Amino acid sequence: MRKYSDLPMDYADATIVCLAMDTGIQNIITLDKRDFSIYRIRNQSLVIMP
Repeated sequence: MRKYSDLPMDYADATIVCLAMDTGIQNIITLDKRDFSIYRIRNQSLVIMP
């Protein structure tokens, strides 16, 4: 959350990002495309599934 302190990252977003980091899964399903298009894991963006 410190990395994205200028964005309003809530607990649910932080949990999804942490789980993606821990599992290595980068494909996510979300309605929050604006924020998740910004978040990066290991310098790669998350893949937002339709």
